[in-house]
Amino acid sequence: MKKQINLKEKYIGISGNIGAGKTTFCEKLRKSGFNIYGEPVENNPFLDKFYNDPKQFAFIMQIFMLTKRYEAVKAIIKNGKKGIQDRTIYEDRIFVSVLYDKNIIDEDHKKTYENLFSLLSEHIIFPDFLIYLNTEPKTCLERIKKRDRECEKPIELSYLESLHESYEKFIKDISKKIPVFILNEKSQNEDIQKIITNITEYYKFNMKPGLVYL
Repeated sequence: MKKQINLKEKYIGISGNIGAGKTTFCEKLRKSGFNIYGEPVENNPFLDKFYNDPKQFAFIMQIFMLTKRYEAVKAIIKNGKKGIQDRTIYEDRIFVSVLYDKNIIDEDHKKTYENLFSLLSEHIIFPDFLIYLNTEPKTCLERIKKRDRECEKPIELSYLESLHESYEKFIKDISKKIPVFILNEKSQNEDIQKIITNITEYYKFNMKPGLVYL
């Protein structure tokens, strides 16, 4: 007998680079009745400052993002471990790592961040699974330019390429713990109900960690 699966009863993370299409994808899911916990962009007091002066504001900006994502995870847990999170708390470490590699934050900042993350991680849970929007950095940059946010104008292709490379490593690592459904640029444009159905059908029979290409 087939196991009945309702994705609206799951904690799902939507993962991907800046400009990968997460917000658009989440909006489609919202219209399909999913509860969305969005990324803290509009009310982020440090985002503009970070892009204009990364060295000065990178650390405080990442701490702000970490605490906001922690609040979102706690809200999801309180809601019965149900909801969709637009970028998970685990992905923030990707940005910290890239900022460190580019000498934008120093080792003390990185250690402080990791210590705080370690403390917070004791009180959160992994999503039931991730949906990774695997979008080429060039496409991400095109989308960033098209949406024309003033604060994002300094973003360069090299930064997106570094994030993409780190995302690929992150997805490979986290897929050892939870299932990761990968949508390339073409499959992202499929009808959202078809995507939901495909994930549901797979999830009925196999809930083991691993990579699943849709």
